[in-house]
Amino acid sequence: KEKGEGAVFAASVLPLVAACSDLDASTIYDNLRLGAPSTSWSAVKAAFERNYECMGITCAEVGGIWDAASNSYFAAGAPCVDPKLYEPIAGYIPGSQVTDHNALDLDQEDFEHELNEEDGANFVAAKEIYELGGNSKSYAEFTVPPLAAPLAKGLRVTGATASGSEVTGYVYEDTAQSAVVLRVQYATSDSQANYVGCRVGGLEGYHRTTAGCFNISSELTIATFPDETTIAATAVAHKNGRTLQSFSTNAQGLMYDNCPGCPYKHYKMFYDYYGDFDYADKWVTAALDGTAADFTRNGDADFSSVAEVARVEAAQKGTAYMSVWMYVIREFEDAIDDCTLACIDCNYAAAHAWDEGVAFYTGSLEGSSGNSKSGDYGLMPYALAEKRCINMRTCGADGDSVSGGSRVNHELSLLFLGGQQRLQRGECSAVRPIVDRIVQLMTVPLVQGSLRYAYKLGYQGSTLPKEKGEGA
Repeated sequence: KEKGEGAVFAASVLPLVAACSDLDASTIYDNLRLGAPSTSWSAVKAAFERNYECMGITCAEVGGIWDAASNSYFAAGAPCVDPKLYEPIAGYIPGSQVTDHNALDLDQEDFEHELNEEDGANFVAAKEIYELGGNSKSYAEFTVPPLAAPLAKGLRVTGATASGSEVTGYVYEDTAQSAVVLRVQYATSDSQANYVGCRVGGLEGYHRTTAGCFNISSELTIATFPDETTIAATAVAHKNGRTLQSFSTNAQGLMYDNCPGCPYKHYKMFYDYYGDFDYADKWVTAALDGTAADFTRNGDADFSSVAEVARVEAAQKGTAYMSVWMYVIREFEDAIDDCTLACIDCNYAAAHAWDEGVAFYTGSLEGSSGNSKSGDYGLMPYALAEKRCINMRTCGADGDSVSGGSRVNHELSLLFLGGQQRLQRGECSAVRPIVDRIVQLMTVPLVQGSLRYAYKLGYQGSTLPKEKGEGA
């Protein structure tokens, strides 16, 4: 009787499992089919549990094998534990912590704040933020006595703030014996509202906060084995390892030379056109400095004689739509590079890179549901899609309205989810067409913006420097 019941229940659900994993479906079938010589409970349980997320169900919903007599689960029958749920990013639920990545848009906000001061653009302060950051990948750079032994990246470090509260971080990079500089990246939390307590870099106000920064008045304790290591630092500077500028200045190594899939085809298109690996940085820096961006091949732009507002628009849109836009693609390509075929438990790195791409595309200012949809615009490419759909009547699910949210973002949300699921299942080749379609959709708002300002300048005859800067 129980063999028959096991076989029919398995037969009723196996197609759903197989749609997620042929291997796990085979495991369940081999153990529960009629005539199976034996049944491994642990193998069947694990095969089902690996596919709960794909099937849209949870450990809590399925439960465990309950013994009413003892008011507890039978031996080995306890339910699995559902993966941790992270805060949504405009509706997308990441499978890893990316609050620190999502906060890069705060650099953009600080950057634009300096460029749009009431008494005129503060290009010097804006450039400090552009180059030094402040809101993402915060770390403390300590001056220390020569290290007695090397320290491995990731070792836990504790110290104290100026007020005496404990602060935690991790060794930023492998650090050699005798080194006199030790970098410690601040620990980040799952809560976007208070993801990190130390934000300095190039910030002078606005988002700058030092309440959670290491203070050298107390010693650092490093979790080395077998005994902890204690170090008394003599100086500390608070810096950032992720900046708007670094997305462009690091692009050659990350997208052209030193990645498994290098050169990434979309980045190569931009390199082939401009002839410069750091084309976005050349553009933004020239706009900030009021100089000429002379590219090796095409696209020169001379900001030395244009109005201030044109430089402002060129700089603040250059960071978001040239530098960040390309780096979003880089993260999706990196996810494919990290993907391990047909291995569900091997693909955390790939799924994390995917989450990072969504975070950079969207930004923390969009909140959990996409604030731009209601007119409270963020500053990353997600917000651009929401703005341009209104200008070009491509909002709504069918793309024929001026309300209802960007159709581009509607479609991207489905692709973001589909890519995430395939990476988690190790379906690596299936992610390539998804990335290609994502890039196509991300291109739409750029074309829309170009057409909008070409119309203003060419057909309507606008001579406003602001619109010339935006069009450029």
